[in-house]
Amino acid sequence: MESLNVFIYCRISENSKRDLLDCQEKELQRLANLVNLNVVAVVKEVSNGKNFSSRGIQSLKHYVQAKKIDIVLVYDNTRLVIFDDLYDELKLFCNKYGVAIMVLEEIKSFISISK
Repeated sequence: MESLNVFIYCRISENSKRDLLDCQEKELQRLANLVNLNVVAVVKEVSNGKNFSSRGIQSLKHYVQAKKIDIVLVYDNTRLVIFDDLYDELKLFCNKYGVAIMVLEEIKSFISISK
């Protein structure tokens, strides 16, 4: 079976907490490796998460539209955007192109079920 392509997206809201970007990436990379997912891109950015104008979200949307990824891996949905309606809109956009959004807890559940 061919490995699924993954885009890891990490975001924090304050520059003073940049070390949390590394923590998010490290955990998501670890879990992706456990289930043999192919990480094709990682974005780590400082942004308020209030809209889709950040460079990281624009990069994510490009990968989705170009059908370069199968899954967006994110620590939790508030790392993408902080408003529920914007998250739902982003999820619809991803669904349109057949891309799933998976958060950390979903991946952990999948791994525990697979064992």
